[in-house]
Parts: sequence; structure tokens; C-alpha cells
Amino acid sequence: SGESKGPGSKTVTLVSHDSFNVSDKVLKAFTKETGYKVEILKSGDAGAALNQEILTKGSPRGDVFFGVDNTL
Repeated sequence: SGESKGPGSKTVTLVSHDSFNVSDKVLKAFTKETGYKVEILKSGDAGAALNQEILTKGSPRGDVFFGVDNTL
């Protein structure tokens, strides 16, 4: 769904840019270790992803925003 599930959820929504990649092996290991499933929501290039998160800051689309540094 791409939306944060809220407190108590066992799903973490990670928002990032389209170039972000992580292997299924890493995601499965994370789920096994923590009990949390990671759902990845890709949001265009880094600039577009950052702008989208700024525009939706009052109602975040995910729990974590990853992959953008302070050069944008």
C-alpha cells in the first residue's frame, strides 16, 4: 500500500528514490532478526522523492526516508 501502518504494526515502510536497491536476502534477514517486514516505496529520482516527502510531511507516506544526502 505504501502507507505507514502506524504504531504496533509489524511492517515498516521505507521511502526512497527509484535507484535504491536492497537484496531479498538482506530484507529476509532483517525480518527474521526483528520480526518486522520492510515495504519499499520508490518515489522517482532523489530530488522528486525528497520533494514528495516535504509536501506530505503532515501525513508521511512511510516510516523511514532513506537514500538522500544533504547535497540536494
